[in-house]
Amino acid sequence: MEPDTQSQKNSDADIKIFAVLGYIFPPLFFIPLLNEKMKDIPLVRFHANQQILLLIGYLLLVVLGNFMLIGFSSLMYSLVQLVNVGLFVLSLYGAYYTYKDEMRMLPLIGHIKFLK
Repeated sequence: MEPDTQSQKNSDADIKIFAVLGYIFPPLFFIPLLNEKMKDIPLVRFHANQQILLLIGYLLLVVLGNFMLIGFSSLMYSLVQLVNVGLFVLSLYGAYYTYKDEMRMLPLIGHIKFLK
């Protein structure tokens, strides 16, 4: 195998690993964007954008969930947990299709763009 081909395969594997990890733990979305070679790859930017959306969703859930729990009862707690499960399912969805090398937008929130 030629060195360039091996280097390309390693780079593709790195992109896939960081993309899948970013869906599992959304605060890691920025790591591939720090690498000069990776940050201009459309696949990296697409998945980083999707991961930012998940991170914002989790942060909003924590903040709004805490305020709702102070004023309301177990009904709000159940609603917060339901949204949390939904975000987790979206994370699994994104990680699965990243592993399959497909650029699929997350349902409901994937159309929002933060990265150009």
